[in-house]
Amino acid sequence: MDETIWPIILLVTVVALAVVAVVLVIRVLRGMRSGLPLQDERSRARNAKAGYYAFYMSIYATLALGVIFVLLEDRDITLPNSELLFIVVAIMGSIHIAFSTYVNRRGRRSST
Repeated sequence: MDETIWPIILLVTVVALAVVAVVLVIRVLRGMRSGLPLQDERSRARNAKAGYYAFYMSIYATLALGVIFVLLEDRDITLPNSELLFIVVAIMGSIHIAFSTYVNRRGRRSST
């Protein structure tokens, strides 16, 4: 890839992580002020379910990425190990966030 795109990707990742951290801190502080526990049995079960789904989807995504690189081996595409690891971890994190959001929203709809 182009050398100028990786600093941009790194900046976007850091900003996204900062936004997620701020949202989580605000949510925890609101919960503490209202006297609610940080996690109950239901939220632990939802997080475990999301982690279970994300784990298997991450394995399949990593395998798919490996197959893509094997198929594109003749095209002289090379990535350093650090960039490849960054891509894999970004995919895993994105999958976990997506499944957590899906399971939490689905749990809210079914309980009302």
